[in-house]
Amino acid sequence: MKVVTLPFNQYQRLIARLLLFGFLLESCSNLTTPVHPQPASEINASSDYRATLPPLHTSTTTAEVASINQAPPNQPQYFTTQRPIELTSNTYPKTIVQEKKSIKHIDKRTKAPITDTRLVKRSSKTIYKDNQNLVAVQKASAAKRTTVRRSNVTPHMATLLKNQICTTREGYQVKFEDNENGELQAIVEEHYPTGFIRKILPVIIEPGFSSSEAAVTNPAWQKQFIQIIKNCVGVDYVGVGRMEGLLGGGKDQKKKGKGKEKESDSETDDDDNESGEDEFQIQDIQPFIEEGTRNAEKAKGKKTILLLGNTGAGKTTLAKYLTENRLVQKNNGMGGFIAELKDEPKDPQKDCSTIGHGYTSSTFLPAIFSTQDSESEKVYCDLPGFDHTGPEEEQVKISIATQLIINSAADISGVIAVIDPLDLVHTRGNGMRTLSLTLSQLLKGDIKPNSILFVFNNKIPSGLGTKENLENIHKQIEALIKVEENKLEKITKQKKAGNKNNKEYKQTRQILSMLKMIRDNKTNTLQVDLFDQFESKSQIEKLLQDLQPISQDNFNFSEYDEVRKKFNKQLDEIVVDLFSKLMAFVHAHESINKNNEKIESCETLINLYQAHIDRLNPEEANQDEPKILELQQHIQVYGQKIAKLERKKAASQNTIADLTREEAELDTDDQVCHWIYNAYGDADIQYNGPPFTTIEITGLYGNIPPTKRGEQVQFKSEFIDKEKGIYKATYKGYVYLQPKEKFDVSIYGKKRDEAANKARIGQINKELEQQQQVLEQYGQEIEDAQRSRSYFQDLVARYTANIQKQRKQVANRNQLLEKERGRIQREKNTALLENSKQEETKKDAAIYLAERNNLITAVYNLISKGIGSETRLTKKYKEYYQYYQSILDQDVSYASPLFKIKFPKSLCCPILQDKFLDPVITPCEHTFSHANLLDWLQRKKDCPTCRTSIMDHKLLPNLSMRDATEQFEAKKIKQYRRELESILHPN
Repeated sequence: MKVVTLPFNQYQRLIARLLLFGFLLESCSNLTTPVHPQPASEINASSDYRATLPPLHTSTTTAEVASINQAPPNQPQYFTTQRPIELTSNTYPKTIVQEKKSIKHIDKRTKAPITDTRLVKRSSKTIYKDNQNLVAVQKASAAKRTTVRRSNVTPHMATLLKNQICTTREGYQVKFEDNENGELQAIVEEHYPTGFIRKILPVIIEPGFSSSEAAVTNPAWQKQFIQIIKNCVGVDYVGVGRMEGLLGGGKDQKKKGKGKEKESDSETDDDDNESGEDEFQIQDIQPFIEEGTRNAEKAKGKKTILLLGNTGAGKTTLAKYLTENRLVQKNNGMGGFIAELKDEPKDPQKDCSTIGHGYTSSTFLPAIFSTQDSESEKVYCDLPGFDHTGPEEEQVKISIATQLIINSAADISGVIAVIDPLDLVHTRGNGMRTLSLTLSQLLKGDIKPNSILFVFNNKIPSGLGTKENLENIHKQIEALIKVEENKLEKITKQKKAGNKNNKEYKQTRQILSMLKMIRDNKTNTLQVDLFDQFESKSQIEKLLQDLQPISQDNFNFSEYDEVRKKFNKQLDEIVVDLFSKLMAFVHAHESINKNNEKIESCETLINLYQAHIDRLNPEEANQDEPKILELQQHIQVYGQKIAKLERKKAASQNTIADLTREEAELDTDDQVCHWIYNAYGDADIQYNGPPFTTIEITGLYGNIPPTKRGEQVQFKSEFIDKEKGIYKATYKGYVYLQPKEKFDVSIYGKKRDEAANKARIGQINKELEQQQQVLEQYGQEIEDAQRSRSYFQDLVARYTANIQKQRKQVANRNQLLEKERGRIQREKNTALLENSKQEETKKDAAIYLAERNNLITAVYNLISKGIGSETRLTKKYKEYYQYYQSILDQDVSYASPLFKIKFPKSLCCPILQDKFLDPVITPCEHTFSHANLLDWLQRKKDCPTCRTSIMDHKLLPNLSMRDATEQFEAKKIKQYRRELESILHPN
């Protein structure tokens, strides 16, 4: 068993030993024998001294060891088997020794629970005078069992549990059924090596707790929410719900006993040797926050001087002394002296803290003391002792109240560290070490040395001992510094050797830093006598004037003691757990709103597409089709005209051809003379007549060119004058030629040279000229008609192509609109499906948060007042909590501060300079938000950009701009949520 050393002096230890010896003697005798009572005067005096002994832990043993409590492991803290014992009472509880039992658990290991025995301070109203009172309490508890059972069983849950066989958290088999009165009860079987025992226990269901039928039949759910509660007065029952509470964290963790005690070597390394720290009930601190805030209002806007020190150093006494309350020494009835007010305070509100006379801190909330000058802006704040002797939850409340005071003050004008000189020598200076360490941890390292006034309060009354002078106190501090320096040197060597004791190394350095600050700033040290009729008060006030103020940022409430560290750590875990659910709820809510907007946008687009589809009919008559018919008629008329002209032109061409042939005939040569000669004889040829053009000499039976000079034919002479019409030639023949060989001589002249022919040729030329003019006229008319016909044919072809193109475009447009309408419909369906998923997420998160509403509010109030670690996560928690509350309150005017996306100018509507919502494109190819443009067109009928006249039915959705806007927004939201995840899970 671990030996606990308490910080009592020798006189108090002697008293405690005598009392314990009396307790032992009394426990060996009959409990009905009364203990010798104290005199009334001594009872009142001794009530100021109460000791709360730390718990005595024992190692777990097997079930074969006698005198153990039959209780399942992991039983709740508030259903413990300990019994409170008041040191000042004259009645003591009876020790109950149970028979030998063993416990069977689900994991088939046999073990017994840790027995937790401690001495705690109890009010006299809660201590009963004899054993009969205890029996009466047990009977009363049993009598109330039915009432409790009736008031706590939820009908719905009772119906679900009825006739169910479940496994409890401890591994017992439990069957739920109704008793003869129709009330739900549980039949519990406890199996032992030699058999089993059946018990019928009442059932208590946590108020407001509910579940589904599927969950009740789930073994995992049963082990989590069903357990057997063993009360200290014997009222056992089966609890259904979160009977252990969430312990401020919302995590179903196993509750563990206070302190970290080593298990015996005989135990295994399984769950048996797990130890840990109690978790705080965060939601239970909420009422205290309000009380602490009201208390902090007393220092709001005022210059505050803090009084710090260990419990029992005399801080409250010094505060009353500095506020001009006269003190007197009185006997405490036990051989010691106490300080009390000489006169009753004039203002009861100023006497907000009593003077403690022992080792239990009498200061719970920081007490604010004002000077007699009511207009003074300076107040003294008496903070609870660093080594406060209350439970951990009370210590946390004290640190929170202290922080609220510091945060409310206008500034911290200085700090007075009140030190008991005995802390330098008793327990080898551990009291001074505790003060130095906590003071160093409370104030950050950049604190100025002249910001703290060290006041040594020697409480030895005059005539009963020698008071330490200031010089001896500094010698003791110097000796303590040397001890810590040697310790630091030893730890440093161990670190270099590989023993990384970083915590002890850091704390030793912090202690040394504060001790050296006291040594190096002797002008800021003072020894006071609180019974000197305010002689030390002027010295303190003079020194306070030279102190440097301390900024609120220089106070560190995250690591200044182990209890607050544990609380802050648990608070951080709670914030992480709750923020994840708040984030899930809020993000689901925002996603639902965004999906609803998208669904509405999709419906608008679907209607817009349908309107365009209805207006598009590929088979509808085109406005150019009547023009084509008219043009075709013109083409037909021109065709007929051209054909008629062509016929006339052909007739004229025929006449011209005839005249031309006739003229050509008259323009040909005609034979004027013709001679035939024998080639073998001589001949003289002569012609004298009209002019001729050609002389042709040809052989009847061969070709004899007229100019050829050969052996057979030869002209001896030849004279030709065509213009005068003279031709003379002499031919010399050869006799050896055949007689049959002859040649012809022909002379040709122009027909036109004839008088008759000349007249006819003139007439022909005149007729040809006339016909040529007629032909040219016909040709021009035909050309004009053909040009007009071609123009109309081109128009017809163009209109026909346009109609075909338009029909094709209409068909393609209709197909595209149908396709896009289908895509928008699918987007709408996707948004509806996503909404159903987000609704489930939001519902689950809402149930989770609703079950922890008090916890969520308490955590928000804590971190909003600066309690806990100030991180990005706590800032986000506050934002999400406010947004969550606005959703619950249905405050439609609440503007979400969570995340605002800044869209680039290219993704903003030019009308209102906001992001594009359902962007549409105009015929002039400008894009606007649909609603903004429709509102614009109600007042004006032109484009907001180029002032071109537009009609609303000509608007088409700009899907590319819509997709770009949604993609940009989704990207920014994804980045924001990724940042949140990094805040939530930094590793």
